[in-house]
Amino acid sequence: MSQAVEYNYVVVGAGTAGSVLTARLSEDGGARVLLLEAGGPEVPEAMPTPPAWPRLLGTASDWGDRTTGQAPTGTPVSGNTNATLYGIAERAAGFVSRKGA
Repeated sequence: MSQAVEYNYVVVGAGTAGSVLTARLSEDGGARVLLLEAGGPEVPEAMPTPPAWPRLLGTASDWGDRTTGQAPTGTPVSGNTNATLYGIAERAAGFVSRKGA
């Protein structure tokens, strides 16, 4: 059985804000900070290449989210890939601009 570990702070999300917040909190040498992020250490080949994001659809990196109906069509937009790797969400989403169909 593993031993319980206590932290002063738990930060959920290793994107830009979560990483900066964790860095700032850890500047206090007496604070124990845990940074949590979904996913694993493996980086799919398409992940670092923003134009290749469609290749991530339907993979383990795609959370399968759908939006609500979008004006003016009223239809949801699928294929909004959210990365499940450490700090990669901004890289995957920040370079992609899609207009609703």
